[in-house]
Amino acid sequence: MAHARHLLQGENVGEHGGLGGALHPYPPLRVHDQTLSRAEGSRIETAQALANLDRIVQTPGLSGVYVGPGDLSLSLTGRATLDFRGESAEAVARVAEVASRHGLIPGIFTPGGELARHALELGYRFVTAGSDFALLSTAARGVVTDLRPSAVAPSSSSLY
Repeated sequence: MAHARHLLQGENVGEHGGLGGALHPYPPLRVHDQTLSRAEGSRIETAQALANLDRIVQTPGLSGVYVGPGDLSLSLTGRATLDFRGESAEAVARVAEVASRHGLIPGIFTPGGELARHALELGYRFVTAGSDFALLSTAARGVVTDLRPSAVAPSSSSLY
């Protein structure tokens, strides 16, 4: 726990407290022209962090925990997947429940849409619904598809 407190004070000591979760400082949040206090979050991405979750959430000054479902599923099952409805479902649900019980904000990454809604149903309050790269790539693919000649319907009337 001493390592976690050092990280919250801005010292870089690697994996926090040997518990398997990494602490990350976030800048102060601005909501409706009001600056909220600086947030501190711990990533829960390994079986070790999950096993120490009850200790991690007791770190003084911690604002929330954030699940990286791909890394967590890789650590738990040997396969990386962002779909946390399968083998890692129980672990992902537990993180939201434990964080909420301790007054922390549970957060999670999702690739978007359906999984983002599912995360909200589980009690996650900070849900990343896709990455900027994935969202921009999808939009760019749509534009390219629209511009391909095969996507243009042939005209039935002649201009002549």
